[in-house]
Amino acid sequence: MKKLLVILFFFLVLSPWSVVRSPVFAQTPQVPHLLNFQSVLTDAAGIPLPNGMYDVTFSIVDAEGQELYAETQTLEAAQGVVSAMIGAQGSLDLSQLDPQTPRFLHVQVAGQGPARQMEIVTVPYSLYSQQALGAAPRSIDGEAIRPGAITAEHLAEDVLGDVRNNLFYSQGGDLPTVLRDLDVAIQQRQVNLDSTRVQLQSQINTVNASVSANQSAADSRLAIAEQNVDTLMNPPRVAAAGIVYVPNTWTAELEWGYNVSSVSPNVQINFQDAIETPYVVMLTPVTMTDGGGETADPSAGSMTSSSFNVLTGTENPARFHFVVFK
Repeated sequence: MKKLLVILFFFLVLSPWSVVRSPVFAQTPQVPHLLNFQSVLTDAAGIPLPNGMYDVTFSIVDAEGQELYAETQTLEAAQGVVSAMIGAQGSLDLSQLDPQTPRFLHVQVAGQGPARQMEIVTVPYSLYSQQALGAAPRSIDGEAIRPGAITAEHLAEDVLGDVRNNLFYSQGGDLPTVLRDLDVAIQQRQVNLDSTRVQLQSQINTVNASVSANQSAADSRLAIAEQNVDTLMNPPRVAAAGIVYVPNTWTAELEWGYNVSSVSPNVQINFQDAIETPYVVMLTPVTMTDGGGETADPSAGSMTSSSFNVLTGTENPARFHFVVFK
């Protein structure tokens, strides 16, 4: 396998190290979240790889080797030279390039040996972007201050005193009146919130009840489907079969049998090899009548792993078939 040598020309289009705050504009334009990558791919002898298309996987990892971002691009090499815009797939953001800890770029070319690792560092002028992590003294001008960024804790006590002394209220000039009316408004808002919360909880309970009912119905259908699938996957097999002749109420004869050792006079069918319960017995009368000459159907009972009984209810000669399914 060829050993890959990557000669890297790496330009940082967007990173936490290269963003400089400008106080002139109130709004910051959209900056492309891309890293410009250029390199020359050579073999172990330093000869550029042949012209063609190469699958290159880029990944950004932290100092512990945890992968923060990865993407694969198909790049065209011309005399070994390739270039790419890392982040073109749209998921690269500043959190993956935190300047507080080292970040490394892994470059892996398919079929060309192990990945190469290099630390992501700044270009010279982007060192000035360190200032963007804070504000230089007396550097804030214009109106570009985020709403809510300045609170009472940021103001000196004498400034707060001036604010309190200059409060004006349309229903009265004193501060207690202002605070009392604010308290009434807050209490009414809380009442409205409590009422809304009760209504929402009622709606949630209704939805939960509907979901529970639908879930029960779905579970029932699923159980039936699973049972049908189990039946299809494991069809019943014949575990025993035979033909029995009952000439009278005191005698029973086995004319033919499969996995049957004997038939007792009380029409007890004894298995040659035990059949684990439960199992199903199908009985078919050939010639069978009751004492009055009417046709009678036999029934099975006392089913165990070694035998089962057949109730014929006849006084005249009878013959029946049986099949045991497992």
